[in-house]
Amino acid sequence: MATPGNTVNFRLGLPAAWNGKFFFEGVGGFGGTIGSLNAGLEKGYASASTDTGHQGSVIDASWALNNPAKRIDYALSRHARHRRRGQSAEPGVLWHGPAHAYFDGCSNGGRQALMEAQRYPEDFDGIIAGDPSFGTLGQVRRTLVYQTLLSSPEHFLSSAKIALLANAVMKSCDAQDGLADGLITDPRAVRSSPSR
Repeated sequence: MATPGNTVNFRLGLPAAWNGKFFFEGVGGFGGTIGSLNAGLEKGYASASTDTGHQGSVIDASWALNNPAKRIDYALSRHARHRRRGQSAEPGVLWHGPAHAYFDGCSNGGRQALMEAQRYPEDFDGIIAGDPSFGTLGQVRRTLVYQTLLSSPEHFLSSAKIALLANAVMKSCDAQDGLADGLITDPRAVRSSPSR
């Protein structure tokens, strides 16, 4: 699929028994690979995904250096809408358009999902945005956290330490929402610090 100054690769899968609906799978990390179509195809959806305008590993962003067209395609997530519009993926393939269309993505795919909702709200009937990554700053921050956690055993929180922290938070914060019931129903009402 041609875009200004670039090409976005996509895959469209058509199930043997189509349910009349369309499912678009977002791509995590820095993209570079076409997402799996299995989740939609197994349920009878016509399913699609793209490589976000470049090829490579989901942890490699070298494609972005001095390549504004590829950065724009990655950032804007505009490629999903072409398939939703009912354009035929192959010459001679009858495509009368889906009754409903859904977008699903996590991490960068979650960011793509939010971008779709913000920029092209008419394109999808339902959007699932799991753990959205907000731009490269969020991804860099995650990378730095993982690098720190994995650089030394002292940086890693064991399940015992996590349980200790969770119990301390519950003990300190549970009643702050107005009811000591083992649930923190309004985290905004919590006034606590790790030192307490």
